[in-house]
Amino acid sequence: MKDFSLYCSMGKFIDIYCLNKRHTSIILDFLSDIEDIIEELEEDYENSSFYIVIEKIVEYHNAMGALVMKSNIPKQEWYLSLPNNIYWASIGYLSSLDEENEEKTVECCRKILSLVDVTLDKLEMSLIIQKGDEYEEKINLN
Repeated sequence: MKDFSLYCSMGKFIDIYCLNKRHTSIILDFLSDIEDIIEELEEDYENSSFYIVIEKIVEYHNAMGALVMKSNIPKQEWYLSLPNNIYWASIGYLSSLDEENEEKTVECCRKILSLVDVTLDKLEMSLIIQKGDEYEEKINLN
């Protein structure tokens, strides 16, 4: 791994592996935005268990990243996987809530899908950036 960051979720810090500062920035912004969307829906977000969902997915992401870096598994699959994993977990989480306003839940799902789409575009664009210091700008998945 090239970069190691902390993500703060519900006052709890979660370690997350990223390839460089650009990857870190994209992922941390994404996770923060996801929590904001979930918070819009949940009345008592302070006592939400959603952070546990995030924590488990980040643990999986970290373990997969460590495995990918040591093996011949395509690194791009790992690099792009976190937003998709968060998306599906968020949809599952939202569907488990006793929400009386189904319309609001559907709107949150749409926002999450849109956010994932934008985030994946950012991650894919960062793969083709070639200028500047390799550590800061260039992401080499080979």
